Amino acid sequence: MKQITIILFLLFAGYFSFAQNNFSAGICAEGGYFFPKKTYSGDSFNNNAAFGGGGFIQYNITTKFAATLQAGYRYKSNENTTWIYTPIDGYDYGYGSETETHTYKQHYLILPLKLSYLLTKKLSVEAGIESAWILNYGKVTGDQLSEDVNAPYHNFVNEKQEFDWIVGLGYKLSPKLQASLNYTQGFKEQGMGAIKNIGDSYGQIYKNRMLMFHLSYSIFGSK
Repeated sequence: MKQITIILFLLFAGYFSFAQNNFSAGICAEGGYFFPKKTYSGDSFNNNAAFGGGGFIQYNITTKFAATLQAGYRYKSNENTTWIYTPIDGYDYGYGSETETHTYKQHYLILPLKLSYLLTKKLSVEAGIESAWILNYGKVTGDQLSEDVNAPYHNFVNEKQEFDWIVGLGYKLSPKLQASLNYTQGFKEQGMGAIKNIGDSYGQIYKNRMLMFHLSYSIFGSK
């Protein structure tokens, strides 16, 4: 809740400064390809889509140099397939002769901060950092685990907050509408999965990578 309050304050604090030409704010949407770099995720790793939207505030530092703070929601997902333990009749050991596939649906609150520099009147280069908080995965404590085979799985994650770096290109379609293509990559590995008890769990470890297309529209001021 504290992070959400800070984000809302940052988004709306600039409203009273829009009389100045160096401020603008509006809405944005994104969609693209989520292709995390596998570090440990079983035998087969399937990529998937990512999309989201939110709002932004932009401050034009000079006629060519600008800083943009965004806040919004993002959904992304992927799948991986692993070999599972299969006991041999009469023995308490076995080998991987069957597979199971798990889907990881991830919901995020995101806060990207980007700097952009105009190369021409319409084309710009962009770079920045992004902080993202995963909403539907969390830490799991020992008292949540159960030996009951009918007990539910608990979604777990190594780190609730992730940090990524961003590079890309932007293009002004009109004074109020801008498109951009960004590559995003995590600074470090992220691990997530589901657990019922110590002997019954699954998960994946990866480094975040996305190729995202953005559209932003200025409601107050021009970008």
